[in-house]
Amino acid sequence: MSERTLTTAVKDAASSQVVAPFFAVSADFPSGMVRIWAGVGELTFDSNTYEGVGEFLGIEAITETVDGSANGLALSLSGIPSDIRNPIIDDKYSGREAEVFMGCFDPNTGEILDDPITIFKGHMDTDFLREDGKTSTITLRVESRIVDLLRSREHRYTLEGQHTLKGTTTDDGLEFMPTMQETQVKWGQ
Repeated sequence: MSERTLTTAVKDAASSQVVAPFFAVSADFPSGMVRIWAGVGELTFDSNTYEGVGEFLGIEAITETVDGSANGLALSLSGIPSDIRNPIIDDKYSGREAEVFMGCFDPNTGEILDDPITIFKGHMDTDFLREDGKTSTITLRVESRIVDLLRSREHRYTLEGQHTLKGTTTDDGLEFMPTMQETQVKWGQ
């Protein structure tokens, strides 16, 4: 995480003897937005309320590289009763956004210092489920948006390819593409 994104209040708090950071996660599932934080009770910032899940939320260390390579992270939520894990697993969330925030509390008042900052934003990718019979632990992989830029595209500049991308369309501009490939054009005459 780069120092350039921290506010003065957070920089001051980080250099003090007592630091009270917190982490929160916002994930856009098709069934609704999920907002949780690694604490107890409710936490509200940016007009959004995050439910506390305490130590049951795990966030893998976030890494940055100087070469611009794409790094993801893993979010884990443990202690989920097996009877409520199915809706989470069955939701078709791949490709939807997730965001991890970091903020600091004032150790004297318990108030949030400034606005928490986004320390990672990406797309939900895959999950891993571990069960012990009574509870489940779900680990969700969130990939950097750079991964999507690096992904190869299987798009062809054909009429069929255009209809696949746009769905039902009346634009038939690419219907002449096969004949254009065989056409010889004489320039400068």
